[in-house]
Amino acid sequence: MTWKPVLLIVTALAGFMIENTADACMVFRLKAGDGTVITGRSMEFLADLKFDLIVVPRNMEIISPSPDDKAGAAWKTRYGYVGVTQFGAEFGVNEGMNEKGLAVSGLWFEVDMKWQEWSPDKRSQMLAGPLVTDWILGNLDRVADIERELSKLKAFSYCVPGTPPFCPTIHFNACDAKGECKVIEYEEGALRVYDNPLGIMTNAPRFPWQMTNLRQYIGLENFRPQPLEQSGVTMRPTGHGAGMFGLPGDLTPPSRFVRLAALTRFAYGQPDAGRTLNLAQHIMNNFDIIHGVAIEPLPKGEATAGKQAPSESTQWATFSDLTNRVLYFRTYDNFNLRKVEFKKLDFAADKVKRIPMFGAAEAITDVSALAR
Repeated sequence: MTWKPVLLIVTALAGFMIENTADACMVFRLKAGDGTVITGRSMEFLADLKFDLIVVPRNMEIISPSPDDKAGAAWKTRYGYVGVTQFGAEFGVNEGMNEKGLAVSGLWFEVDMKWQEWSPDKRSQMLAGPLVTDWILGNLDRVADIERELSKLKAFSYCVPGTPPFCPTIHFNACDAKGECKVIEYEEGALRVYDNPLGIMTNAPRFPWQMTNLRQYIGLENFRPQPLEQSGVTMRPTGHGAGMFGLPGDLTPPSRFVRLAALTRFAYGQPDAGRTLNLAQHIMNNFDIIHGVAIEPLPKGEATAGKQAPSESTQWATFSDLTNRVLYFRTYDNFNLRKVEFKKLDFAADKVKRIPMFGAAEAITDVSALAR
């Protein structure tokens, strides 16, 4: 089966057509004592993009679109994968894991980023930027190969037609089953691949800036400072957590990056997959955005008419067990974890299959009868 490139205009890119609506996504990696690697990813957005999961089999032919509506790079998937898409698309994955335990996250990026130049005489190397995630998931099994293999392609800016045209800006984080992570950014028309030893990423600014900014917070500690004597006065901490004074608590990407670094540094490591999954959920809870706290202001006329401003929220979160090949997810309306076990999937199928993410009611366990 072949995916026609023209469909990308109305499906895979539809999820990127609202400006300033994905500024709080983030991803992190945890390692368990038994070697299990788990990544967590959140998706914050204003609009309902009809997210669901797709199961992409091996040997699926994918064709990248191009600015002149002809075929760009084409490939057959070497590995099957599960990913999140929007509006019923079968490509344009923004979060996924393949059957080899390689996970890739596509997050909104700086609006002034510059993809590589489109070149019609190198059409077979031209890859639409929003398909970078699909290409990595379908072709690679470890992050060590990303820079070499992506260097053989040119990821160009593919724009949604309009006045003016809308051109998605994205950067990527990839982690493999060994726990190695890389950040992929396109800057000044060049591919940049960075080691990501902390295993964390948010939206912006650029990854090197984020790492440099952490130097401002190296004094954060997880213990309470000792009392201080000054001029005969003893000053004591006001309570537990005083060592974290100065930890930024706002919703901006730089602040979330710092909090991720602190929480993943100080959280007690867990011995196995189950308890590390539980830890990942606790970390994710620190970043959950509820409706109403990050809105997009309405035009004055609509605001005075009593219309409610659209609000960004954490629409879903995924937890990918890269070692055991299990993808867990929860949604804004249902915090119950659901899972997709790769060993139960048919990656030799001849079509893409879908798994709904929304619609299931949250289950609440009644323990009244346990009273003794």
